[in-house]
Amino acid sequence: MENQLHVQMWMTQRSLWQYLREISDDCGLLPGQPKVLEYLAVHPGCSRRDIGILWNIDKATLSGILNRMERDGLLTVQESESDRRRKKLNITEKGQIAYEKMQAMIEKLNVQASAGISADEMDAFMATLARIRRNMADFHISDKI
Repeated sequence: MENQLHVQMWMTQRSLWQYLREISDDCGLLPGQPKVLEYLAVHPGCSRRDIGILWNIDKATLSGILNRMERDGLLTVQESESDRRRKKLNITEKGQIAYEKMQAMIEKLNVQASAGISADEMDAFMATLARIRRNMADFHISDKI
């Protein structure tokens, strides 16, 4: 059983999720907020839609995450000058501080997770993960049975 892809993927994801949850808690972030902060730090002025597409978050869930983040002072929401329907999201100073703390902890996690793995092995692994994601993008279990 342990040699099956889905088992190894699930076990690895679960282990990483536990550490990421601890990091989120240490940074005072709620579920869903770390990935939004990460996106905002790299893409200032982005839209809700941009975040939703990348992280595959439905509108209702994302709306709740963003509203709490705005309420907690982690991001600002502004109307776009060119399109009043579009809202621009930006990370605040408080959000940037939480992001930087989170990134430092994630870097330690990445170092631990990749210990003993060469750069070539990691490149191949990342390419394999990307290929698996592409393979699964249009897969629907009901179509395959």
